[in-house]
Parts: sequence; structure tokens; C-alpha cells
Amino acid sequence: MKTLRARLWYMIALMHRFYGLRTGKRHFFVRSDDAFSRALLYDPAMHAARFNRGILYWRELHAPARAVQDFTDVIAQTSIYTESLFLRGMAYQQMGG
Repeated sequence: MKTLRARLWYMIALMHRFYGLRTGKRHFFVRSDDAFSRALLYDPAMHAARFNRGILYWRELHAPARAVQDFTDVIAQTSIYTESLFLRGMAYQQMGG
């Protein structure tokens, strides 16, 4: 049941992010962050949610330190998302480091 709830919140997060990208309205990105975080509460091992939340922090919410943390967690948990290493470097660069 927890996995199902996690997937539901993940899909809701993707939907909010999509609307945010289409409209440019920040509140959709904030809602997306909340939904990704809820998905991770139900399934902390959901790499896709953590990876996509990292992208959201880096690109749309301009929170590179939080993005670095998510990308670092993904890199530590799995080798599937090799993009995380590159994106973590981009977030570090955004931080000025």
C-alpha cells in the first residue's frame, strides 16, 4: 500500500511540475516539491522521485544546495541515474563552487 501511495504522489508531483513549466507559475513548482517529498515519505528508496526533485530544486526553485543533497543521495543509493553526477556538478556550479 505504501508503494502505491508513493507512486500516486510521484505522479501528482510530475503533473504539478508540468503545469509549472507550461504556465511559469511558481506555486505549481512548490506543490510539486511537496508531492515529491510526500512520495519519499512513503518510499524513501524511490530514486525517480529524489532525482526529479533534485532537478526541480536546481532548475525551477533555484535551491542548488538542496539539489546537491538529492543528487548525492541518488548517487549513493543507485548507479542507474548516472546523470545525477553531472547534475550535481551543475548545482555546485550554480552555488558558485
